[in-house]
This record gives sequence, structure tokens and C-alpha cells, in this order.
Amino acid sequence: MMRAVLVLSALAAAAAQEVPIPSAPDGFRYNVTSNRTAPVQIEGYFDLMCPDTRAAWPALKSALDSFDPASVAFTMHLFPLPYHHNSYLAAEGATIVGLTASSSPFAWMEAVFAAQEQFGNGATAGMSMTEVIAAFGKLASQSAGVNIPAATFINDMNQVSNDARTRISWKLGCARGVSGTPTFFANGARFSPGSSWSASDWTAFFRQVMGN
Repeated sequence: MMRAVLVLSALAAAAAQEVPIPSAPDGFRYNVTSNRTAPVQIEGYFDLMCPDTRAAWPALKSALDSFDPASVAFTMHLFPLPYHHNSYLAAEGATIVGLTASSSPFAWMEAVFAAQEQFGNGATAGMSMTEVIAAFGKLASQSAGVNIPAATFINDMNQVSNDARTRISWKLGCARGVSGTPTFFANGARFSPGSSWSASDWTAFFRQVMGN
């Protein structure tokens, strides 16, 4: 674990030196009708293979669904951690899904959450990267809200442009001091919700930020 943290720290330092400017604002908006001028802007840095990220999502999602997206907007950023060996591939999958008009990166996120054990370090220790990508392709083809043919998904995973987009998102997180997941920002300010926050805790926090 310590070795992984040291590797992550070194990579973060390198990434912070120069971050490419993305062609569009980074991240995936939870609700397509939300906008970047909503008074409460929540950003979450997620590793799709992180159990803590998976545990935090249901309560946050429930709270978001209870607010008008014109008032509270949520943006997910990808931040794959190196000690979750398949997290970068899962993140690149989200990049691909996000570029497909009929698919939802949040549907992909939830599909990966449900299959975390299948893609865990131990479960895939004897698999090649090609085999893991093929398994992700099968997941993409079978998941509601994603529905990308496995062959298309696998081909897109081999596109340099998708790799570059995923790397830029990670580098932007490093530049903001992100080192673990989930990490949250509210209107640009970093904050730490309790690990056991419920939907009502999130709702109360949204109202606090709005001044209500």
C-alpha cells in the first residue's frame, strides 16, 4: 500500500507540472438539464473500482434526484487510482460511453460498481489486458443505459484519443490536489462529507450552501 501511495504521489507531482487544456470542461454532468450556473455546483472525483466511491454514490444520487437540477448540479470527474489495477480501463470506458449520444456514463459507472468484484485485482490476476478489455466490452453491451456493442467498445478502447481524454481528466485532478476517492468540491471548495452520510445529510448540506 505504501509503495502504491508513493507511486501515486510521484505521478501526481509530474502531472501537476503541466496540465493540457481540455477541449471542453472536464467531467460528466449527472443531469443533462443541469447547468454550470446552478447556485450549488458539486464535483466528485471518482474511481469506478473504488469501494468507497461505490458506497458513497447511492445517498448522493438520492439527494441529487430530490433537487431541481437548475439549483444543484453534479459533475463526476474520473480519477483512477493505481492500486485498483483495472480502474484506468474502467475510466477510459466511461470516456467512451460519454462520447456516445445514446449512452450514459452514469449507467456505465453503476454497471462497473455492480461488477467491481468481477474486475478486482485478485479476480483478474490471471487475465491479460486484452482479456480484461473484452470483459468490459461484454459489460458495456449488456448494461442498460450503455448498450454499446462489445466490438465497438473494444475498438474504441484502442483509440489514442480516448486514452488522451482519460489522462487529461486524471491530470486535472492531480493539479487540484486530489489523491484519493471519492473527493468532493462544492462551488470550487474542497470538503469532506462523512463516510456514512445519508441522503438527508447531503440534502442538508445542499441547503446550507444555498443559505437556506
